[in-house]
Amino acid sequence: MNRKAELRQMLFSDKRLMRILSLAREANLPNWYIGAGLIRNYVWDFLHGWPQRTPIRDVDFIYYSPDAIDEVRVRAMLAKKMPKIDWDLKNSAFVHAWYANKGIVRPALKSSEEDIDGWPETASCVGVRLQADDELLIYVPYEVDDLLNMVFRRNKNNQYSVNEEVFRKRVIDKKIKERWPKVKIIYD
Repeated sequence: MNRKAELRQMLFSDKRLMRILSLAREANLPNWYIGAGLIRNYVWDFLHGWPQRTPIRDVDFIYYSPDAIDEVRVRAMLAKKMPKIDWDLKNSAFVHAWYANKGIVRPALKSSEEDIDGWPETASCVGVRLQADDELLIYVPYEVDDLLNMVFRRNKNNQYSVNEEVFRKRVIDKKIKERWPKVKIIYD
């Protein structure tokens, strides 16, 4: 079995995750993905054999549309069906504006995939979509090895927000070693 198939099988086995993906599909947003910490945490909980999953802090739910989307309607639908979830809904077409508010000049992105390419850590650079045929589309720009081998390293392709100091802070804030003792943290 290839590594992506191994990941796919792992993801299919979690009912809560599949419910989240099913609800995200109902939102019917263009070029959408659920990803980042939710997927990473689930996989590392699974690989550690934890009977209890890490509590969901938020669900990174991205999509790409150069046109305005009624996010208020989408958020209301998501909140009604899964009220205990904090849906972090973002349009990747406007990420550059979010960075501009932080004083960082970044070119506009051309897709959700390009957004995922720049997420802070390589093990978190994964997006999952439940397609109409109930198959999982998995986007991983740096393969799945860091995720499945439990390696936490800075995504050096993200020059806009993740320098070494920010990465070290994220390791502490996310309690990586406390939650998943088998994870190998690579500092540079």
